[in-house]
Amino acid sequence: MRTLFAASILVLLFSCNSKKKLPEGILEPQKMQSVFWDYIRADVYAKDFIKKDSSGNDTTENIKLQNKVFNFYNISRKDFYKSYDYYATHPDLMNVLMDSMLAKQNRIKINNQAKASKNRPKLTETNIRIPIDNNKKLPEGRKRIIPDKKAVRVE
Repeated sequence: MRTLFAASILVLLFSCNSKKKLPEGILEPQKMQSVFWDYIRADVYAKDFIKKDSSGNDTTENIKLQNKVFNFYNISRKDFYKSYDYYATHPDLMNVLMDSMLAKQNRIKINNQAKASKNRPKLTETNIRIPIDNNKKLPEGRKRIIPDKKAVRVE
C-alpha cells in the first residue's frame, strides 16, 4: 500500500510539471514578449506619425517597420504569426505575456514622469515673484499681507 501511495505521489509530481513545453517553431515567452512589444511600437508609430505625413503610405511603412523588427530578432513573419496564433489560442500564456507588457509600459510611464518632474523647476522663495503695490489703498477693513523671510505679517 505504501509503495502504491509513493508511486502515485511521484507520478503526480512529474505530471504536474509547471514548465510547459512549447511546440517546435513557437517563440519562447520572453522572446515573444520582446518581439511583440517592438511590433506594437512599430504599428503605433506608423499609425500615429507616418499617417499624419500625407506623402507616405502608412500601410507600406508599417510593413517595412515590422520587417525591421523581424530582422532584428532574426525571425520570419511566418514564425511570428505562428507564435502569435499559438499564444492567442492559449489564454493562460497570452495573459502572462500581456500582463508583462502592461507592467513594462507602466514602468516606462513612471520613469518618464519622474524624469519630467526632475527637470521641472521647483518653486522656492527665490523664484516666486509677486508684484506688490504698497501705495495702493485697500478697501476699508481689509489688511495687507506682507511676506517676510521667516513668516507672513499682517498690517
